[in-house]
Amino acid sequence: MKKNIYSALTLVAFALLFWASSTPKDMNSQLIIPDYDFSPPSTVEPASAGIKMALFEASYPGNFSYSNKSPFKNFRISMGKDLEEILTSRGYIVKGPYDGYDLMTYSDKEECELGLFADIDMNIDKTSGGWRNVTAAMQKFEGTLTVSGKITLYISETFTKQKLIVKSLPIPQTDISVKSIANYNMYTIPNRELIPLEDPGVHNPIASALKEFYQSTMKRAWDLLPKEDLLRVKNQVPQIRKEAGFIKN
Repeated sequence: MKKNIYSALTLVAFALLFWASSTPKDMNSQLIIPDYDFSPPSTVEPASAGIKMALFEASYPGNFSYSNKSPFKNFRISMGKDLEEILTSRGYIVKGPYDGYDLMTYSDKEECELGLFADIDMNIDKTSGGWRNVTAAMQKFEGTLTVSGKITLYISETFTKQKLIVKSLPIPQTDISVKSIANYNMYTIPNRELIPLEDPGVHNPIASALKEFYQSTMKRAWDLLPKEDLLRVKNQVPQIRKEAGFIKN
């Protein structure tokens, strides 16, 4: 009898260990990472524009809680790659991308008169629902989330960082219905104000919604970077640097 009890307990313990180890893997296998990729509508001869551009990695400048979590991290990384492709396709010579302005050398600032920065101001808010009880201790996340914000592109003179062109691209407000696949122990949820992005039932609808406006946003970025506009502001650079003391009389 005692042997049977021990065997049963061992089986239960093994099942719990198996569930604990397999659940994260199963959850990760269900995550959908959309292909955030933009193809420029046309190309010109490489370096034909005659402008050297410093490119800085796209960033979330505010205190966005999910900036380093998928799919928002993927969104940012893809934007940086596509901005580089856009600049190259328009015939600009690209230096970088730089992780930050302070990582750009003096010689690079001297060589590249203009720099392209991209700030992603993203908001995701719970507009209805949230955590609800499934059992006395277990909860699900279910409700409606709203994504909104803007993406700001600006061209700056590289020594002074004076902004010469500023374009704001609104992120259209989008309502997203989510429902977690997993149940969560309410006593182990680290922050009940946070959204469980690791859950496919929450992650995947958000990822798909971001994909819907990524293409239109990058198309607008393409439209905002014509050679004529950049040549016009490039002509202002010597005077800006002279007034700032970087060019001596």
